[in-house]
Amino acid sequence: MNPSPGAAPTALLSHQITGSRRAWALAGVMLVMFISVLASTIVANSAPTMVDELHGVNLYAWVFASFTLAATICVPVVGKLSDLLGRRIFYLIGLVAFIAGSVGCAAAQNMPELIAGRVVTGAGGGAMLALTGATIGDIFPPRERAKWMGLIMTNYGIGSMMGPIVGGVIADQFGWRWTFLVTVPLAVLALFVLGAVLPRVRRPGKPTVDWLGIALLSLGLLGALIALTVGGVSLPWLSAQVIVTGLFGVVMLAVFAAHQLRTREPLMSPHLFRNSVFLHAVGLSFLIRMVFFGLLTFFPLYLQGVRGETAQDAGLQLLPLMAAFVVGNVVSGQTISRTGHYHWNAVIGPVIVVAGMAVAVTLTPASSLASAYGAMALLGLGVGTVFPLASTVVQSAFPYSMLGAANSSRQFFDNLGQVIGISVMTTLTIGRFTSELASRLPASAAVSHAVDRGATQGLLSSRGQAALASTLDHLPGGVVSGASRLLHDSLGAGLDAAFWFGLVVAVLAVAVGSRLPEMPLRTTHD
Repeated sequence: MNPSPGAAPTALLSHQITGSRRAWALAGVMLVMFISVLASTIVANSAPTMVDELHGVNLYAWVFASFTLAATICVPVVGKLSDLLGRRIFYLIGLVAFIAGSVGCAAAQNMPELIAGRVVTGAGGGAMLALTGATIGDIFPPRERAKWMGLIMTNYGIGSMMGPIVGGVIADQFGWRWTFLVTVPLAVLALFVLGAVLPRVRRPGKPTVDWLGIALLSLGLLGALIALTVGGVSLPWLSAQVIVTGLFGVVMLAVFAAHQLRTREPLMSPHLFRNSVFLHAVGLSFLIRMVFFGLLTFFPLYLQGVRGETAQDAGLQLLPLMAAFVVGNVVSGQTISRTGHYHWNAVIGPVIVVAGMAVAVTLTPASSLASAYGAMALLGLGVGTVFPLASTVVQSAFPYSMLGAANSSRQFFDNLGQVIGISVMTTLTIGRFTSELASRLPASAAVSHAVDRGATQGLLSSRGQAALASTLDHLPGGVVSGASRLLHDSLGAGLDAAFWFGLVVAVLAVAVGSRLPEMPLRTTHD
């Protein structure tokens, strides 16, 4: 007899979820996926307002970086520990951390308090992201997972794209603090649902936890990701701070890799990296996410900063990307589940992304909105085709006992691709923007001072761009005229550099996807 959702979970030796609990567990997983992704993007449109109010413009990037850093560090750690100690306890810890961090952000009175809250929220969100794919594996066998991962990834994409829209509306109507509180009721609901339906796992004997590996990985990621986050944005790439921090991260990661070869229960088993299916599937997902999240950051900037659209209109104009992404996810997931084959999805998806990037690199301030819609639709369709594939293939390539570790390792590299893609595109955009703007403006000390103070901030929001344009237009002697047009054209050139980078990465994704080996997808858990 299957237990009801409200019954206390009994101690089991397996993570597998059966009977009536499957539907409740699936609903809970979709809910935590949605809120963790929404939390990472919902502050995009309200961030300029909050940093102004808290007097922390110089720490602007850390509103986003703090969440991403904490989430990326937690993913491989929680994934491995969940195989040893069970998923349920880490869902509960992650949700409690998420709720506490969200409330802390809403109550923040200065930037350090806000950043600390985002770290706690990111740790909780990272734990939930690490567990989502593994829990789908607990519910469904590998071949059946594909269609459900299509649904989960659709949920993921919608949360990513809805975040800036919802955040902007809430910040305008109720104030920026409510952008952190809107997800709290959903997190509380998920806490009760998953606490009721997930099994309590009791393994015989005392599990071995690689605490040294956790410490080395955390230090290495902290150094490397801080360098990637601030390099070329807050500090020059060749500054001593960036170089020392980056080298420290690389050394710690090298020590971590050597340690993993010797330890009994590695966080990232070397066995994973000897598997050709894992390497190609993770490599493909890594490259596609570099493109997707970079463009998810910079397409709104094109619409607002180059075309002059409002923040609300720019959010709505992302709908073609969202709709095509949903279609790609659903069709790809269903196709893999019904046929048991995925190789052509791994080729066709990246080819469609290349087509979308080929259109994106042609976009200028004078381009029609239809061209932008076409680029977004192609990108959404191609990325959506790939998203359900990687998780399904990786999980099928290893025994069920390695499900959490394999899935979290994939998620770790996905997060790393997201960070690297955004960092490189930000560096390219800012570098090309400032050089183009300098070449288009007359040589003047006043002009140079205005640009040095405002160029980077002008990239952050339409308000910042308008402020910089107004400053340039009102310089003594009328040395600059039509500053808004100059800014739009210069920013367009900066984004062009980012889009070309995305095109190169997409071509690499085609090469990696075409080499992904085909293997039979299991129809049972074992």
